[in-house]
Amino acid sequence: MKGNTYDASFAEWRRLLKPFVNKPGETPHLDGHVAKLVSLLAQVEEIEGRQSALAAAKQEMSQQLKVLVVEGRKTAAFLKAGIRDHYGRKAEKLTEYGLQPFRGNKSAKTEEPVEVQQPVPSTTTPTT
Repeated sequence: MKGNTYDASFAEWRRLLKPFVNKPGETPHLDGHVAKLVSLLAQVEEIEGRQSALAAAKQEMSQQLKVLVVEGRKTAAFLKAGIRDHYGRKAEKLTEYGLQPFRGNKSAKTEEPVEVQQPVPSTTTPTT
């Protein structure tokens, strides 16, 4: 076998079977194995067809899911706003709905300014 992919295997089986199908009875001692490979190839083709249909269905479901997620996010945002409006944005009751109540702005920490020491100029004169 030249490749080890499924498609390469199936293509090889089709090439191999073509002479057997075109000239039946030429190799009667292999007829049972030929029939078995024909049956296996038919099953493979059926499964490939089903896989294609499922892939298309999966893509369609993914598109539907995307639409539902967008709509769900909009609805959830509306509900959050409604809860905040109903209880107030500072109410601890918001935590029950998984929302963070407003607890005030955090004041910036005031740090003491760091003194930068200037280098002291040398007062000595170089000797020559």
